[in-house]
Amino acid sequence: VPDSEMSYYCVFFAMGGCNLGSRCGYYHHLPIEEECDMYDMVHDIFGRQRYATHRDDMGGVGCFNTDGKTIFVGDLIFDRTAPDAVEKMERELRRSFGVWGRIEHIRIIPR
Repeated sequence: VPDSEMSYYCVFFAMGGCNLGSRCGYYHHLPIEEECDMYDMVHDIFGRQRYATHRDDMGGVGCFNTDGKTIFVGDLIFDRTAPDAVEKMERELRRSFGVWGRIEHIRIIPR
């Protein structure tokens, strides 16, 4: 973001839907580790406030006392009746999200 001392990343861009484009006051690229280290511990890379402990309902953006290691991916659309459907989805999730680091566990809850 030109002419700014500090900016955060655009949460709408991260979700694939920022309608402001070049007028947006937030960064529109994936952060690299060095950029993430610039931020204080009480905010995430999107500028949202983090707290000392996790919320009981697991809402919010996590706490600053532990590294966040959980991602929720909802509304997955796939044919659950197909052979090995859940295993195929797990492989796809590992391929897609593994670029950001080692995945320890995936839990798929079919509806």
